[in-house]
Amino acid sequence: MTKRSRTILFLFLGAVFLAGTPAIIFYSQGYRFDWQERWFSQVGAFYLNINPAQAEVFVNDQSIGRTTRILGTTLAENFLPNTYLIRVEKEGYHSWEKRLQVFPRQVTEAKNIVLVPKDPAFTPLPEDAQALLPSPNGEESVPLDTLKDATDLETQYPELKELFSSFTQAVLSPDGKKIALSVGSELWLYYLQDEREQPSHAKGERIFLTRFGQDISNLAWFTPHYLLFTKGDTIMISEIDTRDRLNMVELASFPNPELVWQPAEKTLLVYTGDQILVSNKLLP
Repeated sequence: MTKRSRTILFLFLGAVFLAGTPAIIFYSQGYRFDWQERWFSQVGAFYLNINPAQAEVFVNDQSIGRTTRILGTTLAENFLPNTYLIRVEKEGYHSWEKRLQVFPRQVTEAKNIVLVPKDPAFTPLPEDAQALLPSPNGEESVPLDTLKDATDLETQYPELKELFSSFTQAVLSPDGKKIALSVGSELWLYYLQDEREQPSHAKGERIFLTRFGQDISNLAWFTPHYLLFTKGDTIMISEIDTRDRLNMVELASFPNPELVWQPAEKTLLVYTGDQILVSNKLLP
């Protein structure tokens, strides 16, 4: 190789090094070229926690794999700032879908996703099991006629009457951070403490969830982030994450149902007519 050739090769490799090093540094710091904006942007990520585990996750209709087998989590990285359609599916369950926004150098979280089973079975409760039933908190047994007594939160939180003058039901969440209220055909939340998980809420904040054409009854907490209630004869389960739209499913329908959710057993008691029905497990 001549001296001239060596010089040209040296200059070429030097130019490649000088051009490539900043690109590598930019890439390592999360910069990607945004073809829509025609400029470089720092990427963000999604973190999802889904119950049950092993659910398949789609971003803009493209599968990014399944959640982990034990924890039910997934971390999806390297997304340019934008709004993405997230969909979660698992055979035998209603899907979950929401548009979530990604921000530069931030992780957008949805840590409390619950997939509700499709067409759960409800079977009559044997008569010998009806004399004593598990209480709503699943910790003790109480006579049947006391199961439907509602907790009176108005005395403990007198501001409820001022904020929601015509509420018919008020139920404290299992984590003690918020109260769900039915106001005729409307569902509301009232936060007793700051909520730091996404979506965050401040103490004292009122959140309107949804409105129906019928009054809401049998309001209860399914999980700390999902509500259980009836709309007419239909049993409903709804999330409380108000980003984009609420994920809400119709669980089942019975004539004039009255409900008792048993969190310890993860089953639902339904009083309908002269029957008491019990569901199979609704949560893993």
